[in-house]
Amino acid sequence: MFIDSRNVEQRAVVETTVCIIGAGVAGITLALEMDKHGIDTVMLESGGYKPDDATRDLYRGENVVFLIPMRMEAAAAFWVAAATAGAAGAGRSIHGTSKSATG
Repeated sequence: MFIDSRNVEQRAVVETTVCIIGAGVAGITLALEMDKHGIDTVMLESGGYKPDDATRDLYRGENVVFLIPMRMEAAAAFWVAAATAGAAGAGRSIHGTSKSATG
């Protein structure tokens, strides 16, 4: 069942065993598992029934750029680590610009 919270009476109380914040892959998977086991669950997600720019703007990430002096061998290891951190970060990617320690 879907309920738009803008239509819920102020100060209304929703009683549940589990409250899941976010209807991403993990949230939906968890909610389905709870349902299989008969556990009362509420899932909260931002936005309405249709996509809108204001809600989409909440998920914008940022890029961070910084300089690190290092040798070329270390630069390769840095880029691998930075790419991994960027992929694992929540909407935040890391970009580094290396300068050789010798020039």
